[in-house]
Amino acid sequence: MSKRWSRFRRRRAPLASLIALSCLFAVSLVAELVCNDRPLLMRFEGEWLVPFLRFYPEDRFTGSGRFTRTDYKQLEMSDRFQSGPGNWMLWPPVPYGPNEIIDPATLRNEEKVALILTPAPRVASLDVDGNGRIVRSVAADYFFPEGAEGRILPEVWPVPDALMEAVQTRLKNQPAEPLELQVNPQSDSGVAVTISMTEYRPRSREPRSARITLREDGLDAGKRQTILVYRDGQVVPGTESFWAGLSEEVRSGLLATAGARFEAAVYPEPVDIAGQAWSVQAVLNDVQFPYPPSRRHWLGIDAAGRDVFARILYGMRIAVLFGVSLVVTTMALGTLLGGLQGYYGGALDLIGQRVVEIWSTLPFLYVMILLGSVYGRSFGLLLFCYALFN
Repeated sequence: MSKRWSRFRRRRAPLASLIALSCLFAVSLVAELVCNDRPLLMRFEGEWLVPFLRFYPEDRFTGSGRFTRTDYKQLEMSDRFQSGPGNWMLWPPVPYGPNEIIDPATLRNEEKVALILTPAPRVASLDVDGNGRIVRSVAADYFFPEGAEGRILPEVWPVPDALMEAVQTRLKNQPAEPLELQVNPQSDSGVAVTISMTEYRPRSREPRSARITLREDGLDAGKRQTILVYRDGQVVPGTESFWAGLSEEVRSGLLATAGARFEAAVYPEPVDIAGQAWSVQAVLNDVQFPYPPSRRHWLGIDAAGRDVFARILYGMRIAVLFGVSLVVTTMALGTLLGGLQGYYGGALDLIGQRVVEIWSTLPFLYVMILLGSVYGRSFGLLLFCYALFN
């Protein structure tokens, strides 16, 4: 035995796993002190009470005549409890039980708005005449910091000949197909631009100018940023790196957008960040079960509305205790029955062997259903049946 233990200790991974499992199991043994929907200690009207160890009916606190289980969270918020100056409760780190159904109303402060910021290309329009002179412009300041109107487009930008030919075709009132070109201006803003013109059909009179659309090009879609904001205006940890580099004015605007989204739908809005236009989309994370991890629920909430961390902790205790008990019970029953058959031998040994053979051929599920319908479901019955079948 000592040699086996020495070999086991020399292997780091199994030893570390054993230590981790032992620590987790030790914590699960005191799960009531970690996860519980009952306070560990409370002071009520001058009396000390220990709800996680003793049962106190609702009548004890409300005088309602009901001797049912007390909802301590509702009791803590009641007027009678709040009015007592010496009344208080000490809750465990996770104030939720494994079978407690979480009230969605308590998660309102856990609601989050995802502010999705995507680089938005700037768009402008130009009306040019036959000489390429810009006679009218809309939102073109970014592309022409020194002004657009009155300037000759081919002299400012190295536009392809195809663009000016398309302009002349439209000014002659002749049909023209849609056009899209990419240019790299060497002056003014210096940004890459996509120039486009829509399809043109002849009209009753020749136009005086042709419409050109400019669209900022070369933006990196991978620069999209997501910022999560709680209802109280706090930024969710892990998403504040981009947030830290924003100015106070931009932060205030984004928080206002998030606050408005909690109340109603909002349309995507543009925002200027360090000279770059961004489109801001606000997406509300509604309270629906299952619910993702949050500040109060470390591993989230399952589809039935129960805290996942509490269920895992209590479930681990049951699973490990069941496994250890099953091994001990199986070894005890096997040793006892084998010892009796070997000691007495004869008819007892033969009958015992036949009973074991017959029992091993019985379907486990049917036996469990039959015994469960007679004796009810219980930990002991499940342990006993598993031990016999093993």
